[in-house]
Amino acid sequence: MYFNTDKRTTKLYQDDLSRFLSLLTFRIRSVGFWKSERDAQANYTSDDIEFVYYTMGGSHSIINSTEYQCVAGDLMILPPSSLVTSVNRNHARYEYLYIHFNVEPYHLEQSFVEHLTRKTHVLPVDGEKNPELFRVLYAIMDEIRRKRKGYQSIIDGCLRNLCVYLLREQDFRQDAERGIHGHQQARRKFVSDVVKMISVNLDQPLRAEELAREFHVSESYLYKSFMSQLQVSPQQYIKQKRLDFALQALRSGDYTVSEVASMVGFHSTQAFSGDIRRRTGKTPRQIMKETAEKKRAEEEEEKKTENE
Repeated sequence: MYFNTDKRTTKLYQDDLSRFLSLLTFRIRSVGFWKSERDAQANYTSDDIEFVYYTMGGSHSIINSTEYQCVAGDLMILPPSSLVTSVNRNHARYEYLYIHFNVEPYHLEQSFVEHLTRKTHVLPVDGEKNPELFRVLYAIMDEIRRKRKGYQSIIDGCLRNLCVYLLREQDFRQDAERGIHGHQQARRKFVSDVVKMISVNLDQPLRAEELAREFHVSESYLYKSFMSQLQVSPQQYIKQKRLDFALQALRSGDYTVSEVASMVGFHSTQAFSGDIRRRTGKTPRQIMKETAEKKRAEEEEEKKTENE
């Protein structure tokens, strides 16, 4: 006797926070430890979101005009493009873990940072009061120090978990419907902009990686956006639009086969003819001939009608 265990398992319930994080892709730029044995004052800024976790010593830090006194065990959350002043004094030595990262799509980064710093930019990490934060931070540090095989993938997963725990601590709240609706609107506009660019560059050798780079997004976000809005991949869409345009040009009778092939980015007439044949079951010349014959037949019928 066999049982379908799918029917006996408990399905996951997707809450607002999980739904929000499912829209994001995390990109770690750098991780490591910074150590010093001297007093220092520094003003700095970063294009990334940065986590700073003091394992030793501490600092007096000013983040966007708000002052914080940090000690060992504190985690600072530094938003991108924000001015930070940090003074490390009265400590024989200080050390901290740093994690520089950003999130994609970029239009959701500001919302993510606002939630991440909803209450404060500095959180004490206590092994008894918030053991989840404590464990994930030490897991990251352990992987950095030991650098075992696959440690980068472990750190990637730990970062997402770290953000979950921080957002819980910061009392994450979001109108799920509004958030998803806003994301879908942004994604539709993004796909619309890419489609416009494709339409005026059909003669160019467009590739997904080039489009992603042009619009400052990842290839993954580009692919997911096209699949969600058009149900085809970017490369499939480009090929489909090229062939649609090519068929119109062939049927117009105004161009040769090689001219049409060049107009839609094919350097080889043979490759172009092969794609047209796979799409329609006919060669470009057959399509042109059929169109010309149909046009002549329509003209003769029109003349016959006029004579009657």
